Parts: sequence; structure tokens; C-alpha cells
Amino acid sequence: MTDLVGLRCPRCGSDDFRALSLLHSQGRSQSIGFLHGGATHGTAVGIGSSQTDLSKQVAPPREYGLGLSILCGILIGICVLFVAAMSIGAGSPVAGYLLYAAPIAGVVTVVMLHLPRRKWNRTEFPKLMAEWRTSFLCMRCATRFRAATQRPQGIKAGPLPGVRVSEREAIRRFR
Repeated sequence: MTDLVGLRCPRCGSDDFRALSLLHSQGRSQSIGFLHGGATHGTAVGIGSSQTDLSKQVAPPREYGLGLSILCGILIGICVLFVAAMSIGAGSPVAGYLLYAAPIAGVVTVVMLHLPRRKWNRTEFPKLMAEWRTSFLCMRCATRFRAATQRPQGIKAGPLPGVRVSEREAIRRFR
């Protein structure tokens, strides 16, 4: 974990800053409401959520999902089926093969569109999340900045007094 003692905004020098993760979680809320009717004897349940603009602005990066890839695969499959239907109407001998090609084209489209996104999710997304977890927002000038990941000069890393090796190893793994 990064030592925050002495950390200041690089733009204005203020020590009034908040972690992006804290701002994001504080700006979200969910509520459930119950209403029990009187004259009509009805019951209503309302579930809602809200999020502040600041919480939206400091939201963590998101992974790519399969949704767009699947949608494109379905559309390609439908297009191939449409061509097959048109070929059947025209008496083409390849119409039967096109019926088999439609699901294959859809699956190939999903795979080809998702592979680069999967690679990004495995390589770039963890870097962005690590950066987001160590980023702060100055409450005075609204500057985003990251905490220094290296130790300040003059502080030496060494064994903690009275700590056994197994505890030190557990602390190292936890960080």
C-alpha cells in the first residue's frame, strides 16, 4: 500500500484529496420503498438507485463484454439466412449449404470480434484498474493525480522488529 503521509496535490499543494474509489462508492445509493394502501388495500414496492455526477466521472474502467460481439454474430447469421432464403426461391443449388453456413458465420463473427477484446481485458484492463485504485482527486482544484509508488528517500525497507518470517511473508503477499 502506498504511504499517504505528506502527499499533496501536484497542482495546488492542497492536502484535501479523496481516493477515486471512495468518491465512486460514496456517490451511489440504492433504496427500496414500501407503500401499503388504505382504501384500495393495495401494496406497492419501489426499488431505485441513484448516482451523483462526480461518482460517474470517477467510475472505474470497465471490461469489454460479449454483448456487442454476440449481437453482430446474430446479425451476420440472419443475413446469411436471408441470402439462403433468396437462393432457395431462385432455385440455386448452394441454398442448402448456406443454411448450414449461417450459424457457422455467426459463431466465427463472435469469436473474431471477441478475441481482441479478450486480449485487452487480460492485458490493459488490469493496468487501468491498478492506476484507478491509486488515483486521487483534489477537492480544491479537481485535479486527478496518482500517489507515488516508490518509497520516499531516507526510508529504508527492512525486517520489522519482533515479526516472525511467516508474518512478514504474509504481509508481503497481502500488499
